[in-house]
Amino acid sequence: AQLKAEASALPALSIDVSAQPITRTVLRVVLTLTAAFEWRDRLHGGAESWWIWVEDSDTEHIYHKELWTLTKQQALEPQELSFTTPLFEPLPPAYYIRAFSDRW
Repeated sequence: AQLKAEASALPALSIDVSAQPITRTVLRVVLTLTAAFEWRDRLHGGAESWWIWVEDSDTEHIYHKELWTLTKQQALEPQELSFTTPLFEPLPPAYYIRAFSDRW
């Protein structure tokens, strides 16, 4: 029970993705990011930073990366992050969105 309680504080995000082509070579991506962990001030302080990456499944090329910060107040509600990313021919079979904690 103690281990489960401690594990619930490990930072994790739930990510929902909406993607729409703007042009033949530009994709608009909207992420809905939701904190999927129990916020504890002694562990997380006032904010947690995350690296958000968009990469493909074949070459693992990173098409977009940015450092995104989630504050304690923002962790109470889903947050939106919007960006555009280039599209290259031939299109890969899939794009992956990854979120890595900057501290953990």
